[in-house]
Amino acid sequence: MVARVFAFLAGALVLVIGSVFSLGAVLVAPIGMAIGAYVWRKRGRSLPTIGHWLAAMAAIAVMLASVAGLAAAVAPKGSWDRFRHAADSAQKVSASQPPPPMPDWLQRMAPNAQQRAATAPPSDRAVTFMLAAGAAMATVFFVGFFGSVGWLGGMLLGLGVKGHWPGRGAATSS
Repeated sequence: MVARVFAFLAGALVLVIGSVFSLGAVLVAPIGMAIGAYVWRKRGRSLPTIGHWLAAMAAIAVMLASVAGLAAAVAPKGSWDRFRHAADSAQKVSASQPPPPMPDWLQRMAPNAQQRAATAPPSDRAVTFMLAAGAAMATVFFVGFFGSVGWLGGMLLGLGVKGHWPGRGAATSS
C-alpha cells in the first residue's frame, strides 16, 4: 500500500513539474494513454507498455499539430510576409559584414569555398526546406521528450491507482 501511495505521488510530481516546463503539454499524454487502453480493452485485449508509450507520443503529436494549426488560423494576415521580410533584412545586414575567416584545414581542402559561398545567395526553396526540416526536427524532439515525461507520470499514476504496472495483468498475490 505504501508503494502505491509513493508511486501515485511520484507520478503526480512528474506531471506537475513536467507541465511547468511544457506549458501543460505533458498532461495530454496520460489522456492519450487512457484512450488507447480503453480502445484495446473494448477489443478484449490489454494495451502493452510500449503501446502506452506510443499512445502518449501520439497524444502529444496530435496536441502539437492542433496548437500549430490553431496558431496558423488565428495569425493575422501578412504575418508570414512580415516574418520573411524581417529574415531578409537580417540576411542583408549580415551579408554586408565580412564573414569570419575559414579554418586553415578547410582552406586547404577547398581553397575558394569562402568566396563561392559569399557570392551564391540561398534559394527560396532551400530556405523553405531548411525551415521545414528544422520545424520537423523540433517537433520530433518535443514529442519524444514531453511524451516520455507524460508517459512516465501516467505509468506511475497507473501503478498507484491499479496496484500494478499498466500494460501488465493484475498482480496475483500468493
